[in-house]
Amino acid sequence: MNRTHTILAIVTVSVLFALSWAQDDTSAPEDAPPLGTIAAVLAESSDFSTLVSALDAAGLTETFEDEGPYTLFAPTDAAFARLSPERLNQLIENEARLSEILQYHAVADTVLSETLLELDSLVTLSGAELPVRVVDQVVYIGDAVVTAVDIRAGNGVIHVIDTVLTPPETSPETSSETE
Repeated sequence: MNRTHTILAIVTVSVLFALSWAQDDTSAPEDAPPLGTIAAVLAESSDFSTLVSALDAAGLTETFEDEGPYTLFAPTDAAFARLSPERLNQLIENEARLSEILQYHAVADTVLSETLLELDSLVTLSGAELPVRVVDQVVYIGDAVVTAVDIRAGNGVIHVIDTVLTPPETSPETSSETE
């Protein structure tokens, strides 16, 4: 394992343990402001401007403004920057494919980090199964590394990932489309 992965593993595990240790599921203090929706939390952060734009382009912003609950595995702007400009433009121009990809990043339930560590997979809003694994104390969602966990929102939780996930392609044999 290279030094970067070792440091990332230590930071990831430290954050997971700190959050699970400090996490208190009792109600918030009476003077605490209500939590914004997942869409609002993303919009307030400068790290997710590409994701916010993609959700808008795919017509999914309203989904993450709804009651939920949802868990969103949110790729950062840096994750989107790893895509070629041509690939990113193709996605933005193909609303159906973009919607499918973004729905592959979300689950219709609140899945906190301590639960995530116990799972092998999750069923996403797209209907596809998303693998979950822990390798050398690093949590992976698909091929993405989880870099921050349990960012609470009024309608669910956000986990930050370092890669844009791509759902598995549907083979012609398993497709529900007919010719």
